[in-house]
Amino acid sequence: MKKAEPFFDTRDLVHIQIRFTYHYPETVRRREVGLSYADWQAFGDAWQELYPAGRWLIDLRSKPWAFLERSHVLVDHLCAVMVTNKPPLPRGSFPYYIRSILDPAWQPEYFIEKGVGGCGDSALLTSRHLPSVAIMPGCGVLEEDKDWPQRLHGGQISVNCKKGNKAHLAFARRVFRLLSRFATNRNQLAISYPDYQASVWEKGSFAWLGHDAIRWAREHPRRMLLFQQTFGFRPYDPDWSTELALSSPAPEPVR
Repeated sequence: MKKAEPFFDTRDLVHIQIRFTYHYPETVRRREVGLSYADWQAFGDAWQELYPAGRWLIDLRSKPWAFLERSHVLVDHLCAVMVTNKPPLPRGSFPYYIRSILDPAWQPEYFIEKGVGGCGDSALLTSRHLPSVAIMPGCGVLEEDKDWPQRLHGGQISVNCKKGNKAHLAFARRVFRLLSRFATNRNQLAISYPDYQASVWEKGSFAWLGHDAIRWAREHPRRMLLFQQTFGFRPYDPDWSTELALSSPAPEPVR
C-alpha cells in the first residue's frame, strides 16, 4: 500500500529574502470563496489537526487592527485573532489578510522602507517562504439598505508556489481538497442585482460557498453570498425560497 503523503513536508520549503528579491517566479492557485466565520473555524481546526506545527501571520496594518501597535502577529490557529466582544474591534471581525507560516522556526523580521510622496514609512518583512497560503477571509455580514441586499463579503484563498515546483503544486491541491470539505461550488444560483435574474450552476462555478454560509443564506430568500455589486450567489434550491427570491426583487427588511 502506498504511504500517504504528509499534509506538508518542510523539506519542500523555499526561503526568499524579500529585501533583495521583490520579484520571484511564482505560480498562484486561487479560489474565490464565500465562507462564514463558522466555516473558517472548521477549516482552521482541520488545518491544525493536519499540520499542528503551522502558524498564521496576521496583517494588522489596516484599521481597526492598527491599535495593537504591531504590523504583524503570529498565531497558532487561523481564527485565534477573532475578538467577539472587545472594543475597539468590531464584533466578529477578521483582519483583511492572513498568511500561512509553514516553517516552525520562522520568525518575522522587518526593515523600514521610507515613505515617498507624503506616505509614511512602512515596516516590511525581510523574508518569506514558498509555498504559502494567503487568505482574505471576507465573512463580514453587511446589512440590507436602499442600495444593496443583506450580503456576506466574499473572500479568497490562494496558494503561492515556486514556479515549476511539483511538490508545491501538489500541496496546493491538498489545500483545496481540504477546502472542499467545508465548501462547494455546485448547485448554485448566480443572481444579478437589483433585477434578480438567475443563472443555474449545478456543476462547477468559480464560487466556493461554505456550508454554514449556505445555511445562513437559506434563512432569507434575498441574502447574497460572495456579493460583487451587480451580482451574487445563492444555493440552488428548487423550492419556495428560491422561487421567492426570483419573483420578489423589491428588497424587504431582514429581521
